[in-house]
Amino acid sequence: YPNPTSGALTLFVTNAQRFDYEVYNFIGQSVMQGTAVGQEAVLDLDDCPKGVYFVSVNYDGNRIVQKVVVK
Repeated sequence: YPNPTSGALTLFVTNAQRFDYEVYNFIGQSVMQGTAVGQEAVLDLDDCPKGVYFVSVNYDGNRIVQKVVVK
């Protein structure tokens, strides 16, 4: 949240102790990746051009992908 965003994007994964995330642009290029300790991470998308992105979150053998709009 928030989605759409104009900069900061907060990822919250319930019951996760740690999770990996990766942000891809519309053509599948990785623009950001990292690891968060705990249930929350704040990503700074200020430098990303406006458009559609996909955020992949991996934790405890699970993978979730969400579409995010940067405005």
